Amino acid sequence: MDGLELFPGIDLGARQSAGDSCIKPIGRRAAGRRRRAGAAPRRPPIAHQLLELRRLIVAQHDELMAELQALRQHRRNEGEIPAAVLRRITEIQRHLRLVETPAMPRVTRRRSLDG
Repeated sequence: MDGLELFPGIDLGARQSAGDSCIKPIGRRAAGRRRRAGAAPRRPPIAHQLLELRRLIVAQHDELMAELQALRQHRRNEGEIPAAVLRRITEIQRHLRLVETPAMPRVTRRRSLDG
């Protein structure tokens, strides 16, 4: 008599159902432990809050740096534009002879710079 004849209701090669257990069928590898589909490892609430706080601080820092850069550029443009524009206008006027080019006074023995 064979050992399998003693227990005729047992089928050692077939699985019971998809999620019943982790029984290793003969000739097959054991199935891994199954996790729930939506379950993800949870972070402690403090770590989650710290990450959120850090993200907000970085976003505000980036925004402030962009505004500061824009203000610096605006101030630089305000300081440079009038002088450059006036210089260019003067060059154009002199080129078109609308304004006389200033002549340096000649310094001689008879005419000194003092008077």
